[in-house]
Amino acid sequence: MKDVRPWYKVSRMLLLASERESFGRVVVEAMACGLPVIATRVGAIPEIVRHNYDGILVSPHAPEEMAAAVLILLSDETLRNQMGRSGSQRAEAFSLGSHLEKMLTLFETMITQGHP
Repeated sequence: MKDVRPWYKVSRMLLLASERESFGRVVVEAMACGLPVIATRVGAIPEIVRHNYDGILVSPHAPEEMAAAVLILLSDETLRNQMGRSGSQRAEAFSLGSHLEKMLTLFETMITQGHP
């Protein structure tokens, strides 16, 4: 599938029940589309999703926690919208432009400080 945005736009939230996850690009994509995220506390996910701000983090292998989080967001549209807006702003920190800017700053610092 080339463009996943239409799927995000008709969704109320993203659920990610990974047991392992290196970065979690799908989380950033969903957040950029304004979706709150319910995800497991694995890999880099807790560095991306701020618990109770951009979404809800749950323990891996805990379907009851995931179900409870889903019910919370389904029953509270205001909270769901608030987390979606927060996540959308947060996703900007993980954009390609932001990443390139940070890398260039790092390289410039290394060059000016004489690091190999």
